[in-house]
Amino acid sequence: MCTETTRRSVDFNGDGKWRLKDTLIEALSFRDRQETRTTLEINGNPSDTDRYKLKGTFSGGEFGGVLQAVFRSESKADFQWKETDALKAEAGRVERGQGEQGQAGTVQVFDYRVDAANSSFSVTGSNGQRIVVGFHGQVFIESTTRRVRRVTLIADNLPADFPTRSTSMGVDYDYVAINGLKYMMPVSAELRLSQGPREVLMNTMEFGDYKRFATDLKPAGFTPADHP
Repeated sequence: MCTETTRRSVDFNGDGKWRLKDTLIEALSFRDRQETRTTLEINGNPSDTDRYKLKGTFSGGEFGGVLQAVFRSESKADFQWKETDALKAEAGRVERGQGEQGQAGTVQVFDYRVDAANSSFSVTGSNGQRIVVGFHGQVFIESTTRRVRRVTLIADNLPADFPTRSTSMGVDYDYVAINGLKYMMPVSAELRLSQGPREVLMNTMEFGDYKRFATDLKPAGFTPADHP
């Protein structure tokens, strides 16, 4: 479980002048590969309004869906190694153009592409229409651990008559201390979506206050064997 803070902004003319629309704080739980969110606050005020009852754009899948969309065998993603970059350890971000392959603090950058026929990436337009599209992007793999530190997704070939003209997402991962142990978890994400002639929407998400709950059950009367 963690707390997710989503800030939704709009750039009406596509000129980089962002206007904050609202801020949503939710309790997020991830169990059995499913995300569940409960609203805690909207614009600093306590609220239990479900996100999908609010107008505007939201995303999901940052915990497992994004990685699964890229790496599941059914996606048949085409990976091509591109380069080695350095990693800013303090923020889990990639700093381009530095580092030698295989050294600690570096990431291996791969370009990838998933065809629409194999995709599980869906986009829902403002008219409620949902389509599954192909996508491409990059994955940044930590050289020493082979763990994903960043992944990006960019939708391909959105129909000309579809309300959304383009959409992309990036998720950053870093080591997070939970119950005294370190786990690689999402720490931030960004969604960008363009619609209409010029309007661009941006959601920035931060994940924090992580907690992990597990159950260790033993059948009543169970006695461990003396040998394996």
